[in-house]
Amino acid sequence: MLTQLEEAQTRHAAKFGNTLLLCNVVTAGKLTPPPPEVRDFSAKMQLRLEAYSAGSATVLRMTGLSAVLARGFMAGLALLTHTNRPNAVFKDTDEAVTWLMALPGGKVLSREPNVAADVRAWVGP
Repeated sequence: MLTQLEEAQTRHAAKFGNTLLLCNVVTAGKLTPPPPEVRDFSAKMQLRLEAYSAGSATVLRMTGLSAVLARGFMAGLALLTHTNRPNAVFKDTDEAVTWLMALPGGKVLSREPNVAADVRAWVGP
């Protein structure tokens, strides 16, 4: 699946330029690190496509103390990582999509009136 995602993002970048907007949604009840091969592939893909990225949002759809701690950790990690694109952590999908749409590359999303609803439909309630 990651290979297909990378191929789709590469085609998009070639066609539209600096407009890749990434929205990662974590819906698991417990946040656990992905396997090493997934982390390695994701890191390499991010480096290859960073020149085309306009921003990245991570949504942690969790509740309770673990959610607060996880969002705090992810926000701190975002501050420590050196990227040329904005990134932020959210608890709500709509907030993340609104933030992405406000970025310079978000103009592409603004042409799609139901983008927030589409993302919600994709990730589930």
